[in-house]
Amino acid sequence: MTKINVVQPYSLVNAIFTIGDNEYSDHISQVVFNPSTSTKPWTSISGYPLSAVSPATWTCTIGFVQDVAPDGLLRFMLDHEGEAFDCTFLPLEDGPTIAATLTMSPAAIGGSADGSYVEGTATLGVQGKPQFIDPVAS
Repeated sequence: MTKINVVQPYSLVNAIFTIGDNEYSDHISQVVFNPSTSTKPWTSISGYPLSAVSPATWTCTIGFVQDVAPDGLLRFMLDHEGEAFDCTFLPLEDGPTIAATLTMSPAAIGGSADGSYVEGTATLGVQGKPQFIDPVAS
């Protein structure tokens, strides 16, 4: 058995997130790619069980500050609802890029009057699945 050591763990500090030609890193506080699968059990009349797992469908949940400027992420998602954009997520400066095609969905607008910045979340559809792109060694 081969022991696999932890080599490139990361925290989301100095990460980069782009949608199309725009970088929204300063807007974003959370990026989570979520797979969803289902298990389909089947049992024969003799009691023999089988289980199949469906291929994963993916979503991308982003957390962000609600910037109401014309070019802010909140308005971009509203203005481009249903449109697909190539997106990249670089969680670690010298690590792999995670690339995906995301379908825009609007987010809730507004929040609580508690003195803090108003935040939002949006769950965006992923076409296919995210892909890791390793950096080219120089």
